[in-house]
Amino acid sequence: LLLFLGVDTFAEGLELIDEVPGALNGEGLLLIGILLSVPQAEEPIYIGEGQTFTLPSEGERGEDLYAYRSPFDARLLESSFLQQSRLTASLPSSVEEETPSVTPQLIPQDILTVLEPLDNTVVSASTVKVSGTIGTTVDRVRINGYQAEIDRENGTFTLELALPNEKEVTIRIEALDTKGVAIGEAQRIIQKDINPPPSPAILSPAGQGTTWRTQKAEFEIRGEASTDVVGIVVNDYRLQLFRQGDKEWGYLASVELGNLVYGKNVYNAYSIDASGNWSEPATITILLEEGEEGVVTVEPAPNTSEEENAKEVNEGVPDVLPNNQPLMPGTLSVTSPTTGADFETDDDEFSIYGTAPSETFSVWVNSYKLRLYKPGSSPWKYIASYPMLTMKRGRNVYTIILRNEQGEILDRMEYTVVYRVKE
Repeated sequence: LLLFLGVDTFAEGLELIDEVPGALNGEGLLLIGILLSVPQAEEPIYIGEGQTFTLPSEGERGEDLYAYRSPFDARLLESSFLQQSRLTASLPSSVEEETPSVTPQLIPQDILTVLEPLDNTVVSASTVKVSGTIGTTVDRVRINGYQAEIDRENGTFTLELALPNEKEVTIRIEALDTKGVAIGEAQRIIQKDINPPPSPAILSPAGQGTTWRTQKAEFEIRGEASTDVVGIVVNDYRLQLFRQGDKEWGYLASVELGNLVYGKNVYNAYSIDASGNWSEPATITILLEEGEEGVVTVEPAPNTSEEENAKEVNEGVPDVLPNNQPLMPGTLSVTSPTTGADFETDDDEFSIYGTAPSETFSVWVNSYKLRLYKPGSSPWKYIASYPMLTMKRGRNVYTIILRNEQGEILDRMEYTVVYRVKE
């Protein structure tokens, strides 16, 4: 009960008769407060919470002492007298005689009590529940700038507070009156677990860290995760079917879905824990191109142009190849789709076929070494494809070179293709 009395020197002899939690007066009205005896007054007065009585001298008083009653100014809540009174009431009896400094942590129970979280609690989730009780003078509760939900009937507040990704988080709880003045404050320190979870494992179509070649336009990347992981992200997509506790996960890569393209595809898989921490990525590289399906030991080189997007670094080839005059001119030929003349087409993919002499060790088309060509064989094939980026709109010039085992040029020629998109 907060009570302010403003009386002059003639009001000496005031006597507290009794604390009255609830009593009926002669008119049947419920009186809550304390009963106070006033000298030379025929009847005592009831003083309720938040009331100010300023009594003049005896000769100036009328019979109705309640005429001198008024509500106290809310600014008095910030007075040093009231703060010291609150502090004294909250201290144990053994230290009541001391006069310690006022701190925001020592708040009367009837104004603001924080029940959870406890101070220095360690949490792994990305949010924490802040709740407690408030007194009747509290209008709102503000927690780190956010308004808490108030239950007036039960005198409680609660808020699910999102935590930043920091090791230590300070939570400030403020009780505000109707004018927005802070009449109570408390603070909690939360220790947050920010250690990253383990990376997910990639099991198929090949292990993590590998490069896999395929001609399939759709397949699934599958793997395993720790049981405490709450989410799996592949590149920028979070798997919708994965739930905490699942040991396996899957991701569909598809040309039709747009997450698989002809050429090089890199997939990074991440684990997310309950605190929102991301793991280091587990990576697999998929090459959608011609060739035997399986693991490729040579990592694709960075692309330098649109036409070279589907090329790979050539294993066992020196950095600088000989640029000699052809040793066997006239031995290289293109047999299909035309025999030497320019070829015009609206097909977005087709094969260029040709022949080579038995001395041929490797066949190159626009600096790309044909992987399926076997040394010494006569036929060779190259796929010109708009989806695989080995052919562009308009005029395409393919420089074809035959080399021997020493890398010397046996023969070379240029074959032109004009690609026109279908109307």
